[in-house]
Amino acid sequence: MIAGGGVAGLYAALTAAEEADVLLLAKGPAAASNSWQAQGGVAAALAEDDEPMLHAEDTFRAGRGLCRESAVRALTEEAPARIEDLVRLGVEFDDDLGREGGHSLRRIAHIGGAETGKAIAAALGARVRAHPRIEIAEGETVRALWEDGGRCVGVFTDRGAIPAAATLLATGGYAALWERTTNPLGAVGDGLVLAYRAGAALADLEFVQFHPTALADDGFLLSEALRGEGALLVGDDGDRFTDELAPRDVVTRAIVARGTARLDLRPIDRGRFPGLMATLERAGYDPAVEPIPVSPAAHYSVGGIVTDLDGRSTLPGLYAAGECAATGVHGANRLASNSLLECLVFGRRAALAALAEPSVRATSGASPQTRPEAPVTPEVRRALWEDAGVIRSAEGLERLRHVDALLPRLVARSALARQESRGAHFRSDFPTEDAAFRAHVVLTRGEESRLEAWALAEDVGSGDVTTESVVPADARCRATLELEEPGVVCGVPAVRAVFEALDPDVTVRALLDEGTRLAAVPARVAAIEGPARAVLTGERTALNLFGRLCGIATLTARYVDLVAGTGVEILDTRKTTPGLRALEKYAVRCGGGTNHRFGLHDAVLLKENHLRLAGGIAPAVAAARNGRPIEVEAETLDEVAEALEAGADRILLDNMTPEQVRRAVQLVDGRAQLEASGGISLATVRAYAETGVDFVSVGALTHSARALHVSLEVE
Repeated sequence: MIAGGGVAGLYAALTAAEEADVLLLAKGPAAASNSWQAQGGVAAALAEDDEPMLHAEDTFRAGRGLCRESAVRALTEEAPARIEDLVRLGVEFDDDLGREGGHSLRRIAHIGGAETGKAIAAALGARVRAHPRIEIAEGETVRALWEDGGRCVGVFTDRGAIPAAATLLATGGYAALWERTTNPLGAVGDGLVLAYRAGAALADLEFVQFHPTALADDGFLLSEALRGEGALLVGDDGDRFTDELAPRDVVTRAIVARGTARLDLRPIDRGRFPGLMATLERAGYDPAVEPIPVSPAAHYSVGGIVTDLDGRSTLPGLYAAGECAATGVHGANRLASNSLLECLVFGRRAALAALAEPSVRATSGASPQTRPEAPVTPEVRRALWEDAGVIRSAEGLERLRHVDALLPRLVARSALARQESRGAHFRSDFPTEDAAFRAHVVLTRGEESRLEAWALAEDVGSGDVTTESVVPADARCRATLELEEPGVVCGVPAVRAVFEALDPDVTVRALLDEGTRLAAVPARVAAIEGPARAVLTGERTALNLFGRLCGIATLTARYVDLVAGTGVEILDTRKTTPGLRALEKYAVRCGGGTNHRFGLHDAVLLKENHLRLAGGIAPAVAAARNGRPIEVEAETLDEVAEALEAGADRILLDNMTPEQVRRAVQLVDGRAQLEASGGISLATVRAYAETGVDFVSVGALTHSARALHVSLEVE
């Protein structure tokens, strides 16, 4: 069961419907969703001079030290594939890529200049309505989550209890709680309230992004894409006063500090944005003659329901995706055009994970005795704008804690707990960043608010009692990261992320490039400088990651060297450490290898158990074929022939000898790609590579690689 008719809900429904029946509940029509009104586009590293790592770096920079690295890697690495999915579903993007604030390159895929959300939602909606396994119930509102035995087993609506093995909330954000907003008035965080009432954790509610350029009269959004194409922000005197492509929080505060601002559209090709220009003209403005008065408005809510990278909330059986979820991917401030991308990437991930939930028989369908939520009145919205707007303080936030509506009170609690200014959250009484708050404010019903540093929580816990006992708070130090045995350098960015998560004042300067092969050791890899407590506290986590990644890269390089000249690519597998797959697959690339599928969601690989349950190779291939490449596992030459006849694009030759592989190559004769896998070692990999296969996959790259000896020498 999916609640929400925006892009996250629609895309999740299409994904899940490949394997299950889906009920999609939407409290309003598609045009009432935030997705429909999203103007800018979808960010993805599609250009020849771009790559996911550069997209990730821009995302980290905008997030001001709070981005969850694994979430950002998933978002940026999967982005190109999600664009391809949309194209296959009939979405027609403009030919060129745009650029928006915070992006170092042009990477925004857009439609009609600024009609992207509407076009994507319309295309997905048409597919959903035509899908035989998807039932749509528009105008049906979820009143409560159905809990039984400590898990979510469905929802309650006006028509009663609706059971579901998995419930996915894709209900959008809460920026319409503010008096001045770019959002439809229904975007008031209904899903967050449902989840909180049921016991699921919420996080980062204080981070609400205020878009700098909404029409001063009515809050109509003037897309970031306009500034990306050269529109200027000027004062009443006509002079520029800020960098138009700085992160949104920076531009917004510059406008607030100035008092008034105008967006000058005369320097750009206005014909690229026909819808926006028509709206302005209907409002009585002539963008060809004079700049347009603009003012910030609440636009996007970073906070939401706490989830992992597959949409799982802290309440078993409950999933969340899109703007209502808090994966940590945006940190303290969302990078432009990462929001629609978030819906696609994490909507798909959540749907795939939800499919694995077991059927649960609920013991009671009695509706919970909950009183109706206090309405969000104009007075409440005005209070949020005045007391929790672009600039906040304890005085206003304390007032907001006493309003009747639940979610505004929770926003106030979160904003009071974060006694600093970071990203989209600015407090006049705490106007600077504070390393002590480089963590996420988490709220759970019946508990005090708490700070969680999601990347370091397992090691640091409530604090490094040893270091804090013996090292003065103002002590500083220098240190050197060293590789103590021959190998491949890999993981300095991860080391930097560890230390910066503890204190942004720590600097990590790489002395060698990632992928450098070292024979002469010990070798200095990076220079570290900053507060001594942070350096010592992060030392073990940093070394654990660095040694592990260097070990994977080094073992991969040995395999790559052994097949040199054969044209074979060395592939990794999914045999990775839970939670570290993105980093470990990055290490494989540093060693010269190639990533196979990132997860079960990336590609179709029909293995022995799939084939058995599907009734054989031919019916399995036929069932899985949906415009996607299909790989089939084969253990015998007869199975190779059957897979070839069924139309497999790639055949995995499992646990065959080199001679059997050679015969399979002759049999296939170039009609499908071939991958040798199973039991391949350093001693045998060359023999397999010389058979003529295209790929050799080696699970040992990640599950058996030994961590290299590394050290941190403090001066």
